Amino acid sequence: MTDSTFNLIVTQVISTLNIPKKDIFISKKKRPLVDARHMIYYCCYHFGIRNTYIKEYFWRRDYRVPHASIIHGVNRMTIQRRTDQDLRKLQDKIIDACTKQMNYGHKH
Repeated sequence: MTDSTFNLIVTQVISTLNIPKKDIFISKKKRPLVDARHMIYYCCYHFGIRNTYIKEYFWRRDYRVPHASIIHGVNRMTIQRRTDQDLRKLQDKIIDACTKQMNYGHKH
């Protein structure tokens, strides 16, 4: 998976959740930032980006995310999605926006 796909996901998540990009990659544990990172992990999982690549991407931006944290974030989002309709709509909105951007980028 390319950096461009990952960057697209990050951009969609931070713009939808109104989180500054720089805050995603600093070691703060405030709930909105943790939720945004979990959303990034979940969206990456949805698009088939492997956990190893997610970890590498964050590490290259000096945010040390353990493999277990990525798994926890994906699992948390998956479980919450079952019962939280607002979260499901938000995830779908982000995924749809990413999909449209990816499809647009492949047309010539």
